[in-house]
Amino acid sequence: MFEDTGVTTINDSPESHHCGQYVLWYKVCCAALLLMVASCRNDASSPEPVVSDVPERYVIDEGMPPIANVNGYTPLRGDTALVVDNRDGVFLIVSDRREGMIGTKGVGPCEYQDVTAYSVAGDTLFILDRGQGRLVGYSVKDGACLSELVDPFLTRFTGVSKAGPWFYFTMSSYSTPLDPETVLLYRMSAAGEFMPLELRKSDLDADLLMMPIKTGGLKHIKERDGVIYFLLPLTHKVWSCNVHDGSVSYFDLIHDSADISAYANVPDLEAAARVVRDIEMELDLLLLDEYIAVKSNIRGKWMWSIYSYAGELEAREEVSGDMVFEESGVVYRIVPQDHESRSFLIEPVAPK
Repeated sequence: MFEDTGVTTINDSPESHHCGQYVLWYKVCCAALLLMVASCRNDASSPEPVVSDVPERYVIDEGMPPIANVNGYTPLRGDTALVVDNRDGVFLIVSDRREGMIGTKGVGPCEYQDVTAYSVAGDTLFILDRGQGRLVGYSVKDGACLSELVDPFLTRFTGVSKAGPWFYFTMSSYSTPLDPETVLLYRMSAAGEFMPLELRKSDLDADLLMMPIKTGGLKHIKERDGVIYFLLPLTHKVWSCNVHDGSVSYFDLIHDSADISAYANVPDLEAAARVVRDIEMELDLLLLDEYIAVKSNIRGKWMWSIYSYAGELEAREEVSGDMVFEESGVVYRIVPQDHESRSFLIEPVAPK
């Protein structure tokens, strides 16, 4: 799949290192980025055309607490789906109607505080809670706790995906001072044994800053045909890992970011906070039959960029900031509604 000249394959063998914590930078850069995202969340200056000859679909929510802003929507088997909102609630949706919540928030056994990332494998939902160093597995059918792993090593990760017998974890908290040999991609066996894969900080080939950038929202790792795909902040690349042999590849993304190379070793937090707005942040991706769609944000604008799996740019356009998901080959967006029970409109998006 990745034999095109636009795709680079990494062959080095990494070693694991611990990453530092940079709280002050998080606060400054997060504030700048979140202001940017908030300013455009409801901006539909260039909305996508939608199919108009299909019945309207809504997420019916008559429960408490109500579903807040949707951070993740994952279709399951049949007419069921999972919704994760920005308050870390996880909801089971059946026939577009909320049926209940999955998991319990807390610090006790089989509980989570934050949904750092999540993955669905068969009838099991796995929630990564980075703050507690915890990976909890819940039954999608009845919400029962099926498994739990508590390990301080999990606190370094921001993304998770289960593919076959392995869990895959990504680390997106890195900066200029971080050891170049720090491993950013691991896989874990069912027994909880971690194995470093072929992706280190030195492989990023990207301009970084003195402190890590936190982009907010869920970090999505997605699997298709034995390959997992993911994004890493500031790299402007789609990364992939073959689950059969563990090899790592990437292709470069078109972006409109300002040149930040001059800030790589500058500890001026105010100047860095200003430049954050001029960095295009790739935040989510969709794996379609023939294309990969990458959602990004820059200077208060949401963008979708469409690429072939060989990394060739097919289209790039400004869009609204609504959550988007794929179901049975159709792309939908979720539009919040001012209605007592019809909380969200599920609207198919027609390609241009």
